[in-house]
Amino acid sequence: MLFEINKTLLQLFKYKKQYNKLRGLVKLNLLDKEIVDIIKEIDKYWKCTQDDVMNIGVFSSQLFTSQNNDDVKNSIYEDVLLTMQ
Repeated sequence: MLFEINKTLLQLFKYKKQYNKLRGLVKLNLLDKEIVDIIKEIDKYWKCTQDDVMNIGVFSSQLFTSQNNDDVKNSIYEDVLLTMQ
């Protein structure tokens, strides 16, 4: 069930309007570390753009270049990005 909540949340966070509505309600300490890392990157993304819908290609590039990831984390992030599309 938690995976489904994370998946739905991340799908909603692709849209700036939904992100703005929901972000303040999300308690990071209740989520998996990988999801928290992704949400923090989403926070950075939305601070730097005026778009209404996330550009997954740009976000993906930001995610993989800003983190010092191992292969396991990269695999998780790839799965999450596929879910967000």
